[in-house]
Amino acid sequence: MPARKKTKKKTAKKTAKKKAQKKVAKKKIAKKKVAKIKEDGLSPKQLCFCNEYLVDFNATQAAIRAGYSKKTAKEQGYKQFTKVHIREKLQELIQKQTVRTQIDADKVIKEISRVALADVRLAFNKDGTLKAIHDIPEDLGRAISGIEVEETYEGTGKDRVWTGYVKKIKFWSKDKQLEVLMRHLGLFKEDNKQVGQTLASAVHEALKEK
Repeated sequence: MPARKKTKKKTAKKTAKKKAQKKVAKKKIAKKKVAKIKEDGLSPKQLCFCNEYLVDFNATQAAIRAGYSKKTAKEQGYKQFTKVHIREKLQELIQKQTVRTQIDADKVIKEISRVALADVRLAFNKDGTLKAIHDIPEDLGRAISGIEVEETYEGTGKDRVWTGYVKKIKFWSKDKQLEVLMRHLGLFKEDNKQVGQTLASAVHEALKEK
């Protein structure tokens, strides 16, 4: 019996020692995280805001997703952009995102241009009928948000007769795309200082809440 008690004591000491070691390890990891945050000059919530902002360039929604109160989210979102370290972090994250996705400003501007400058006439044949989807020019096709096709009939029940199709074509809104391009090119008289600004800044300025 005494031998068993000694074995139990040794096991308990080993378990306690392991727990203590785990606690120390966790504290070291936590300190490293805090050090990294302090080094970047960002709180965990601010860092989360920066990552969330890249999702949709919506400062208010990014603030909400980062944990700020819904009542003050718009104000908090705006305040973040007045802080130099926040802007620097966003620029860093955008650059990394560009490399990771292989989507640069030129590609995005070209895609925006397709929507902003889309000519709906190119979607139709000379007789006014809608072209087959594969015959629509690529640039115009990228500006289309959806096509609906409905069959039409005359009569009801078993006596109804098929008469053809009704096709509806929808395009992405031009308004915002044109605004982004105009801001990017500095075409607003009061915003000429924006000439040559980064695409991310142009997108933010065009999409931010009024």
